[in-house]
Amino acid sequence: MKLREQILKKREQQSKDVEIYPVLCQELLRRIVTGYIKSEEAVEKLSEYQIQLWKNNGVRGVLLIMNLEDHDMLLKLLEIMNKTIGEKKYGYFFLEKNKIFFVIEETPEIKDLLGTAFEQITELGKDGMVAASVSSYYGKIDDSPKILSECEEALVDTMRDERKTLIFYEDYIEYMQQISHSYPVNFDRYRIAVKSGDQEEAVAFIDHYLEQYIFDGPLMISQLRNLGVLIFHNTISVLKESNKHFDNEEQVKILENISGINTLQEFCRTLYTLIEETIQTVSQNVGGNTVAQKAQEYIEQNLDREKLSLNLIASNLFVNSSYLSRIFKQTTGESITKYIMRKRVEKSMELFDNTDLKVYEVAAAVGMPDAHYFGTSFKKYTGKTVNEYKSKNRTLSGK
Repeated sequence: MKLREQILKKREQQSKDVEIYPVLCQELLRRIVTGYIKSEEAVEKLSEYQIQLWKNNGVRGVLLIMNLEDHDMLLKLLEIMNKTIGEKKYGYFFLEKNKIFFVIEETPEIKDLLGTAFEQITELGKDGMVAASVSSYYGKIDDSPKILSECEEALVDTMRDERKTLIFYEDYIEYMQQISHSYPVNFDRYRIAVKSGDQEEAVAFIDHYLEQYIFDGPLMISQLRNLGVLIFHNTISVLKESNKHFDNEEQVKILENISGINTLQEFCRTLYTLIEETIQTVSQNVGGNTVAQKAQEYIEQNLDREKLSLNLIASNLFVNSSYLSRIFKQTTGESITKYIMRKRVEKSMELFDNTDLKVYEVAAAVGMPDAHYFGTSFKKYTGKTVNEYKSKNRTLSGK
C-alpha cells in the first residue's frame, strides 16, 4: 500500500509537469525576449526545457494580431505553424489577449515558409483582422529584445492599407526611407513640440511642411497619405520615448483614417486630432505641475543671473519655451517674468533685513546690477523706495 501511494504521487506529479511544461516554456521565452533574464541563465534554462531555439541558428520574431479568444482557434493556428515551420522550430507566448508573439528559428527558406503560413492563417481568421510583422534575423541571444521592438515598430505599417497584411522589418525600413527621401525634413522640432506638450508648435510644423512640399505643385492624395504615415511614425516614436503607446485598436483606427484621406481638410483634421491625443497621452506621464515646479526651483537657484529669462529656463529644462510659459501660468497664476521679479524683490528684502550690504550690492546679488532699475522695480512691488524700507526696518528693529 505504501509503494502504491508513492507510485500514485509520482504519476500525479508527472501529470502536473506535463500540464505546466508549456506554460514554463512560454514564460521563459517571454523573459528572454523582454530582456528580464541574463543570457547565461537563458541558455541554461533553454537546455533544461529542451528548447532548441538559438542552439543551432539565430531567430526571428513574428508578432501576430488576430482573434484567438476561441481555444480551438489557437489549436488550429499552432497546427498551421507545426506543418509549415516545424514543431520544434518555434516557440510562442501571448503579449495581450489577441496578440501572440512567435520566436522562430532562422532557415534559408524562412520567408517563404512564413508567407505560406500567413496565407493559411488569414484564411483561418477571415472574419476578423489579421496582421503580422517579422523582425530581422538575430544570431545572439543577447539581441533577443530587438526582435520584439522591431516587430512592434513594423506592425504600424501592417495596418496602413489592408486588414490582412504581413510585413518584414527590412521592407518597413525601406518604405520609411523612401518616404523620408521624398520629404527630407528633420522631424526633431516636431517631436520636441509633441513631447513638451506644445500643440501649437507641432501644428505649425505640419503647416510649414505642407507649404514647403505639398503646395509647390499639384496636390496629390498619395502625397498627403504618405506624409500622414511619416508624421504618425514620428508621433509613435515620441510615445515610445515616454513609455506610452496607443493600443492596437487605436492604431488601426488612426491608420485607417490616414489611408482614407481624400482632401486636405481630412488630412488636417486627422493629423491635428492625432497630435492632440498624443499630447494628452504624453502629459499623463510628465505633468505640467512637475515642469512648473522645476522652473521655480531653477529660478530660485539662479536669481543672481542677470540674463535669467524664459528662453534660458526652457533651454535648461529641455522643454519648449511657449509650452513652459503656458504651463507655468496655469500652475502658478503668474507669468515667469513676474515670478522672477517677485522673487528678486523678496530676496532683496531678505538681504536688507539680515545683512549690512549696500543697495548696489543687494541689486547685484539678485541679478539686477542697474541700481536705478532695481530701485524702480522695488518700489513697484513693495510700494516703498529702498531708503523708506530700510528706514522703517531700522526703526522696527531699534537700530
